[in-house]
Amino acid sequence: LLAVIDACLHNGFSVERAQQIFNRLRKAEPKESILQINLYNKFLEAYLDMASIHEVRSRELWLEHAWNLFDGMNRGLEPVSPNARTYAIMIIALLRWVKFS
Repeated sequence: LLAVIDACLHNGFSVERAQQIFNRLRKAEPKESILQINLYNKFLEAYLDMASIHEVRSRELWLEHAWNLFDGMNRGLEPVSPNARTYAIMIIALLRWVKFS
């Protein structure tokens, strides 16, 4: 399943399909043995890539997916915690899509 996820995420081929598999894995047990931080970071990057190529309405949905996943990691709802790469990905997202006054 991880190979299928990688193939689906590659160049945004089928992020939706990868997301479906990822969500099933997140609900399955044992989570810790399969789900690692690198996989979560790949999804964050894929969500942000999708946000950059879609119109505003879809962009908001992809950004919401990214922030919800990141929030779950920060709040301990996921079996992994953010690492430096995770924070770098999300800082880039902030700089790209949040308007600071």
